[in-house]
Parts: sequence; structure tokens; C-alpha cells
Amino acid sequence: MVSYTIKLEERPHNARFSSNGKLAYIRLQGGAGIGVIDTGARKMIREIRVPGITGRHNIDISADERRAFVRDVAAVDMASGKLERIIMVGNGHAGIDIIPDGRYVVTAAIGDSLWIYVTAMNTETMQVEKKIAVGQFPFWVAMQGNPVTAILHTVATEI
Repeated sequence: MVSYTIKLEERPHNARFSSNGKLAYIRLQGGAGIGVIDTGARKMIREIRVPGITGRHNIDISADERRAFVRDVAAVDMASGKLERIIMVGNGHAGIDIIPDGRYVVTAAIGDSLWIYVTAMNTETMQVEKKIAVGQFPFWVAMQGNPVTAILHTVATEI
């Protein structure tokens, strides 16, 4: 049962919640960037534009909630709303997750058959440090545990 609906512009896709559940960060994939929802008031209270990133699906938020990462990785300072940097890591729809200790943002991309890697970007240096071969068309990734384990989904189509 749907309790309530919040109307958003720009094709919403993917959400992350603040640790206290009072805010929801929504990826607005139509080009706007990030919508910030006050879950108690049930309305969007802020829209953060992310220039240069259009049509990308996913978002993750750092544990301290000071930085958002939008695929293709755009690092956004949440206090100022300013784009810190864009790091191109792959083509097409992609998953994104931050490892539990916050050191790396890990992404997967389904853009083309040549992209067969999951990338790990250092959150301090904003540089891709690792590319891990995983097979054709990786498009979803989640990081968990200690030691950290990557859980991912790949799709391969035979013609």
C-alpha cells in the first residue's frame, strides 16, 4: 500500500536515505542531479544540479553524508551543492556503492561489451585505483562485510 506520493521532476531513479531517515537523496536522471526530500514534511527541499552528468542512474552518499557520488562518478559537496569533480569510469547504466569504511567508491557499467570491469575510486584522491575484470556487462554492485566483499550482477547476451 502506498502511503503518500511526492511529485518530482526529471525522472527519479535510485534513492539513498540519511542515517536518521529524515532525508532521502534521489537521483534525478533527467539531467537535474540530486533531489533532497524531507521525509517528515513529505516534500523536496533542495535540488542540487550536477552539470555534465545526464541520464545516469545511480547515487550513493558517504557515511558522514557530506558527499554524494553520482554515476559516472560525479563527487558533489552536499553542504555547498557544488560539483567537486567528474571521473569517467565507464559507459551506460551502472551501479555504485561505497565500501563500508568509505575509502572507495565502486562502480560497474553495462555500456558496451568492451567494458568488463568494476572500478574502485579512492574517495580522498578522486582517482581510479583499481579495475577488476568481472565478465560481460556488469551493471549492479554492492559492497559489504569485513573483509569487504563485492556482490555484483552481470548480463551477457549471446547472438
